[in-house]
Amino acid sequence: MRTLLTLMALAALATGCKPPPLEYTKGKVLFAKSREAFYDADWQKTAPARQSKICAGFVHKQNFGHYLKYGAFRLAMALQIFKGGTPVVVGGKVTGWQDGTLLRTMKRKIKVGERHNSYVWCGRLQKGGAWKVGAMRFVFVLQANERAMSEKLATGVLKITP
Repeated sequence: MRTLLTLMALAALATGCKPPPLEYTKGKVLFAKSREAFYDADWQKTAPARQSKICAGFVHKQNFGHYLKYGAFRLAMALQIFKGGTPVVVGGKVTGWQDGTLLRTMKRKIKVGERHNSYVWCGRLQKGGAWKVGAMRFVFVLQANERAMSEKLATGVLKITP
């Protein structure tokens, strides 16, 4: 992640402009077709089933160094894949998914760096997402290594359309 940000900064210097920093996503996971599209703020609310790659990420309001002074933390990501179902809409925004079949749950954990305040996870969909027309729900949680302490950082649902 740090290497990617360094390369992006060097590329911006070479072209004479600085990429704008991403704003705090207010606890929402945002979605894009690629890591570059995410950092260019080219987000999507739905993904067609033929799309081969999906990236999900968020930007927190402060660097993770704020938490690291209390001990070691890791960032946990949980992804649930639903087939079928309907979105749960609150205030015009999709906040969840219901009545679909939960096909799979994936979990990943990574260490956090003290200067980081964002994370983007990208995954390739084998043969597109046709077998999972429905939704993908992401939850990012910051967890303490030594004690039972966690903070939910961001959640989001991406609708997969035919």
